[in-house]
Amino acid sequence: MAELEELKKTVRQLTWRAGIAKIDLHDLTDDLPRGWSEITSFAEKAARAFAALAAAKRELAAAESAKWEARSGISKSLTEKELSEISRL
Repeated sequence: MAELEELKKTVRQLTWRAGIAKIDLHDLTDDLPRGWSEITSFAEKAARAFAALAAAKRELAAAESAKWEARSGISKSLTEKELSEISRL
């Protein structure tokens, strides 16, 4: 249970970081053409943040699925499509 709560906390933190990276990139584009040379670094930062968030969401989904399976005794394997949908949340 503690692991699941820790994963949820990590997802919340990464969601916040990804949102900040998105805002920073948006703010940079508002100031164009000033700062154009920084676009790549801001975009890479945002991409890393969203990749980390997607990975954490997949890990959380797998942990929740494992918890559900352990409780119910019924296997509920998530498909790639379901994992993809979860990571977009």
